Amino acid sequence: MWFLHQTGATTYSLVGSLNKIPLSIAGIFLFKVPTSVENSASILFGLLAGVLFARAKIRERSQT
Repeated sequence: MWFLHQTGATTYSLVGSLNKIPLSIAGIFLFKVPTSVENSASILFGLLAGVLFARAKIRERSQT
């Protein structure tokens, strides 16, 4: 419950969506799914979005 009190809805939603990225990478390796440019780019895009969001939140907290 502390986590919900300390974070906003956007952060909670982003964490919920970003936890799918390690699962998709594990699924590619475990089930030997042939990779394509599209699925690799979508995983990379998701990771970069998470990093950018985290940096923006850190910057926001340091300014307050």
